[in-house]
Amino acid sequence: AVPIKGRYRWFMFAYTRGNEHVEEPEIELPKTYALEDDPYALAFTKDGTKLFVGLARYYSTYNLLAFDYKKGIEFLASFGDNNRSISFIDVGTNYVLTHEIKNDVSDSVFCLYTRNGYTLEKVATSSTHSNGWRMCAWIDDDRFVTGDLYRSLHLFDTSGGVFTELNSLDLGQYPYGVNYISVYEDYIAVAQASCWTDPTSKGVGLFKVVGDELQFCDSELPGNEINQAYCAAFNYTGEYIVVTTDWKIVLLKREGNSLTVLQSLDKADVI
Repeated sequence: AVPIKGRYRWFMFAYTRGNEHVEEPEIELPKTYALEDDPYALAFTKDGTKLFVGLARYYSTYNLLAFDYKKGIEFLASFGDNNRSISFIDVGTNYVLTHEIKNDVSDSVFCLYTRNGYTLEKVATSSTHSNGWRMCAWIDDDRFVTGDLYRSLHLFDTSGGVFTELNSLDLGQYPYGVNYISVYEDYIAVAQASCWTDPTSKGVGLFKVVGDELQFCDSELPGNEINQAYCAAFNYTGEYIVVTTDWKIVLLKREGNSLTVLQSLDKADVI
């Protein structure tokens, strides 16, 4: 079962595989839908009426599905091809952006779809990157930010339905790449894979888009508290950031371009 969070509500998108027994969850299901392959990525439209699901492609003809959420989960259409698995989707005003993997993460691309309601048309596919692309997130209607497997953050423009790289930023002391990105207005929170042997490495970075450039703002979480940050997410006002690490859930406060750790909560051995 995969939980999906809308802006004001939760619902559960549930599926079963083979003869495995799935216990009834405590949350009431509005509807379930059987899929040929595992869903890897899910994203609402901003009005909460449409849901796009990306599949880990093994058997399906398509790798991107559209659903209506006004009356439960009603299947609408299939898109894409069966040569790639979709690992991430972000729905913008003008486009739907997907991160698609063919063989492994180092063999990945971004695909850009125009959207009219639930109807999608693929208009562009990016080139691959020698260090491999990671997840992506819209900054505004035409620009998005992404990271690679090693130590760089990248800013792209999609105006005119083409991919144009505007800027990249070396993350320096974070040699093991970007794990997750969250965006609030023009601020970017990045969960980073820190260096195990470097006690000064930090797991979350705060960056900002100024014009068409990426700028470093601040970083937090000393290396003796964590070894990796897996997820960093802004709240809806952009005032707080929650970070998950190997052993902790950490709450930070953002004041302008500065980060302050407010609380660290130990958690079980779960990533």
